[in-house]
Amino acid sequence: MALALPDLQLQGTISPSLANLSFLSVLNLQNNRFHSDIPYGLGHMPRLRVIDVKNNQLNRSIPTSLFQNWRVQVISLAFNELSGEMWRGPWYVPELRVLNLKNNSLTGIIVGIYY
Repeated sequence: MALALPDLQLQGTISPSLANLSFLSVLNLQNNRFHSDIPYGLGHMPRLRVIDVKNNQLNRSIPTSLFQNWRVQVISLAFNELSGEMWRGPWYVPELRVLNLKNNSLTGIIVGIYY
């Protein structure tokens, strides 16, 4: 099941309640005007394969839960205002194929990706 709402000029925050949609495999909210943070619970969605929230106005840091989702294949967070240091703990994302973080204000290095 997918929730695809790209290019609609939606604005506001991404609701933490999305994490209750346990059947969701694709979350595509790209090219809107969402701001604030990425809800922590998105990283704990059991079937989520694709998280695409690029080209919004999201800020703060990336929730560590995204780096612990063993089913996620695509994490696209580019062209936001994300900041802070990359998480230094182990990344357990064995199915990750795409990690797009460009054009943010992140610092640090990526270490400890386990496949």
